[in-house]
Formats: sequence, C-alpha cells, structure tokens
Amino acid sequence: MSSKEYPSFVRASPRKLDLWSPVVTNDWSKDVAQGHAYARETVIYLRRTGHIPFLHHVVKAMVGHGAWSGVEVGFFQLIGMEVVGSDTIRSALAKNHGYLEEESETSDAAM
Repeated sequence: MSSKEYPSFVRASPRKLDLWSPVVTNDWSKDVAQGHAYARETVIYLRRTGHIPFLHHVVKAMVGHGAWSGVEVGFFQLIGMEVVGSDTIRSALAKNHGYLEEESETSDAAM
C-alpha cells in the first residue's frame, strides 16, 4: 500500500511507517481543528478500505509518541461523534444535562 493512500498524518520513509505524525501548532483551537481534519481523513480511509485495524495502529502510534495536545483531543472528539451520531449526542445532552436546542422560528412560540 502506498503512502498516498493513507491519511496526511502518516509519514513514510524507506525504513519506517509512522502512523501518527501530526502537525502541532500549540494553538489549542487550531490544533483541535487539525485533529478534526485528521479524524475526517481517517473515517474516509476506513470507509474506503475497510481496514478497521488501522485505527488501532494509529492509537498505538499516538501512545508511543507520548504527546497529548489539541490535535489528539480533536481527533478523538470527532471520531466519537462519528461513532455515536449527532442525534444521539443531542438526546444525551438533553437527558443528562438539560440541554435543549433553541426553538426554530416556525415553532408555535414564534407564531
């Protein structure tokens, strides 16, 4: 498999394949957004290839690097959202934390 097929955070050299080589800026917001982008690439890769163990290898590489930044937080935040689904997240927030979405302009209250 060529490195062109992997997400952009994978670095290939003749002797080694590094499955977690993210760009980190140390700006929390930018790094979380970058983590989201890497997660989107990963989901696309998993859906395209069916190579689900890839995610395990990426996590193992993360642990091996020993760093935890906004990139990793953003990555897992978006992976979790993909796994659970946005409707389930909204329901859980409403049930467990009293979160209610704002009423739409076409609701009875607005008429």
